[in-house]
Amino acid sequence: MDGGVPIEEAVLMFHKFLKDAGVLGSEFAMMSCGDYDAKALKREAEFKKFFVPSYMKEWINIKKVFPLHKYDSEVEEKKIDKIKKVRPVVKGMTDMLEKCSLDLLGRHHSGIDDSFNIAR
Repeated sequence: MDGGVPIEEAVLMFHKFLKDAGVLGSEFAMMSCGDYDAKALKREAEFKKFFVPSYMKEWINIKKVFPLHKYDSEVEEKKIDKIKKVRPVVKGMTDMLEKCSLDLLGRHHSGIDDSFNIAR
């Protein structure tokens, strides 16, 4: 065991964190760097039969909305009708950081380090 908690408990802890921080009483959106984790959470919740709050069932994939046109002169802006049909324009977080001339800080794939890097 790595000292972590079961996923059901982690979801409850995250909900309590958002509630205590006053986030649940306001408008907000979940964001990810890819769709894998949110889809995995959905599958795990269905398998283990635990509740996932509705705000964790929708998210913005930053790879799909990354403003590549600001960093790559060869890319033209395209009209987007539905974001779900858009393919990611970058490979991942390290690609986004590189295009923004930012160094990777911390450890890649560490939840907290990745969050800070994406926010930058």
